[in-house]
Amino acid sequence: MNMRVVALFCCFALSVFAHKLNLFVYDENGTVFMYAYFTKSSPCQNCSGVISDINGDQLAEFMTDGEGKAEYVSAHE
Repeated sequence: MNMRVVALFCCFALSVFAHKLNLFVYDENGTVFMYAYFTKSSPCQNCSGVISDINGDQLAEFMTDGEGKAEYVSAHE
């Protein structure tokens, strides 16, 4: 295989993981906590998202803070 093709493939493969978003969500007494980051040292700052129910109805919009964290207080406990 041509060395240029191998080099291009490696660059492409590495760039795919460059935008991997990790999202952790958990519920604690009716409050949904979220934490989003790309790498441990790179939180998803000011990222917007939507919380929907099982029917696809939008419950809330949120934006993460400078640490990649957000929370939503559920009206239904």
